Amino acid sequence: MSLCWSARTLTSEKADPGYPSRFATLRDLLGFRVSELHAFGEARTIVEARYLDGHLALFPDLAAAWEAQVRTRRGSPMRLT
Repeated sequence: MSLCWSARTLTSEKADPGYPSRFATLRDLLGFRVSELHAFGEARTIVEARYLDGHLALFPDLAAAWEAQVRTRRGSPMRLT
């Protein structure tokens, strides 16, 4: 099941008493995904330094897009609590 499908499903119904529970589930899924993406970024950086002599593992355009996304998100961190 994809995260996008889950997000759409959890937020699609209106005035449902189960909405707060589904919203909390969505928050938890998104928090997990954000943590996972940060871990992948850190792992890639370690592999580049250790095994690739500091060379990028990503294509230059993709590496620039990744850094821009991380830089943008650091300016407005996701609050999970």
